[in-house]
Amino acid sequence: MFNMKKVLGYISVILGFVLVAIPKIPTVFSKLSFLPKFILGYLVYIGIGLIVLGIIFISFLKEPIKSKQAVEVPIYKGKQIVGYRRA
Repeated sequence: MFNMKKVLGYISVILGFVLVAIPKIPTVFSKLSFLPKFILGYLVYIGIGLIVLGIIFISFLKEPIKSKQAVEVPIYKGKQIVGYRRA
């Protein structure tokens, strides 16, 4: 099963790269000329923020690793423990 936090992280990173690349592509930049220049300048900063947020989602918010080691159960002889076995 896929981890939803990782999917959100990958989407955030891809969207961030797109936002960073928009001001660098002249044809897209000219089509967005109706927006004020300062908003287009902030797209780079928003894109970088989305990339950082996506990396945090992907790498730092992992699910805890489940223990693969078997649980040891004591073996009793009367009231005394004589050994352990894996359950």
